Amino acid sequence: MNSANLLNLKLLHPPKPLALPVADYKVLSYEWDLAIYWVSLHISSFANASQIAQRAEVDMEMVQACLRVLRHHEVIALVDICCIQIGTCRRKR
Repeated sequence: MNSANLLNLKLLHPPKPLALPVADYKVLSYEWDLAIYWVSLHISSFANASQIAQRAEVDMEMVQACLRVLRHHEVIALVDICCIQIGTCRRKR
């Protein structure tokens, strides 16, 4: 490589495994989806996890688990509050 040639690389994540088929007699539980939905309603730009737990009236462990799932699926991004104040934020991948 030199100043005239540039190489751009992109990290491709491996595809997620397909979900297993559900038998007709199985009962589905929507408890997890409801928790994520409820917690996501209380997420704001400057709320930390403990503030979200207080607003949503949910245990801190459940809020942390929901935020972990939302971050894994790249629905949210966690940003350090100091870089917001300084104005030097860069999204980490």
